[in-house]
Amino acid sequence: MNAGTREFKYRTATALVFFSYIFWDYFGIDITMSGGADRLPLHRVFIFCTFVLFFINFRIVIDVLNKSKLFICLIFYVLLSSAWSTDPKATLMIFIFLLSSLLIAIITALAFYDRHNQFLSWLFTLALIMVLASIFVALKYPKLGINSSDFAKVRWIGITDHPNKLGGLVLISIWCGVNLFFTKGGWGLLRRSVAAFSIVASAYVVLKADSMTSIVASLVAIISMIYFKLFGRASASVKAVLFVGVGLGGLVMTTFYMNSEEIVNKSLATSGRDTTFTGRSALWERGIQSFTDSPLVGHGFDNLDGLTKKYGIRMSHLHNGYIEVITKGGIVAMAMLLLIILKNFRNLLIIKAANPALFAFLATGFLGILVHNLAESSYLRGLNGLNLMFMLISSFLVVSVNNIDKLRKAV
Repeated sequence: MNAGTREFKYRTATALVFFSYIFWDYFGIDITMSGGADRLPLHRVFIFCTFVLFFINFRIVIDVLNKSKLFICLIFYVLLSSAWSTDPKATLMIFIFLLSSLLIAIITALAFYDRHNQFLSWLFTLALIMVLASIFVALKYPKLGINSSDFAKVRWIGITDHPNKLGGLVLISIWCGVNLFFTKGGWGLLRRSVAAFSIVASAYVVLKADSMTSIVASLVAIISMIYFKLFGRASASVKAVLFVGVGLGGLVMTTFYMNSEEIVNKSLATSGRDTTFTGRSALWERGIQSFTDSPLVGHGFDNLDGLTKKYGIRMSHLHNGYIEVITKGGIVAMAMLLLIILKNFRNLLIIKAANPALFAFLATGFLGILVHNLAESSYLRGLNGLNLMFMLISSFLVVSVNNIDKLRKAV
């Protein structure tokens, strides 16, 4: 494939549709004000626009779909699970969201794989505006922007409807901010100043939201970016010394002071957190127990209402993307997800030498999402910003690898 951008049509329209998905997932003031009632079905508009863009760019999109067979199989497996899920209608809705999300991710990757800095700037701008809007709403209209009744402590929700949703928005903002900070090009000092400001503002918001998962995932994005910039071109011996040093430090800590479980419990306790990860451990236990009931195909990609009734605990969000996938889709779904993740790592290694800047942008986001799913669930959840980002990164990698020569010339 050589899907050059000259063949692509309606690049700006593609960006607007993609950002509509992001905005509509993270904007939740209408949900907060209505008490959780049904929202305006705006998603139908940008799903329709996605299919219009798909047919306009049919030939090159089909080419990428043909190279994304694992993702296609996984999404249609979600549809197939409606045959044994408790709520087939909910499963069908999730399938529609997932299919349209993959299509807009592929279309966006085709539009911007060789000009990712432009896409990065636009995504950064959207995320920063939404973060600043969250600060404004929380400070100016605390009844809308701060949740003081549903949690053990007061937590910000900003313009979203949940602290963890706000944390997901912050992760995208920090991921874009740290990449923009290290991007080469014009407006150097101004660009770095704005990026640094956005990182500080986003850090402030995520601390107020008290979303520990997003804090850790954001730190992973920042630390991995620093590592790529400082040690990306270092020799294998320097990297080996670095990893051995970190490993020995961890070994000394766990051998002579505390084991890993004690470190986690101590860290959570000293920060005033629940050592059961705010009840997550009970959900994980039930999820694993449910997996053993149907290990091959799982319980279906609905809202797990059947398991909620069975265990008397809300199971629609298991707060671990990997446990949730294996609970809903069994070994079949988990195997496909792991193969997609491994393929992404392989593709990252391929483009690393060809275009280091694109590699850093995709790798930092990819690692952040992988870590985020250890205590939150975003994989295969319909309209979900981080699931969409995972699909986008995967699509960027497929398109980039198949246009590797053009990426080398662009450096």
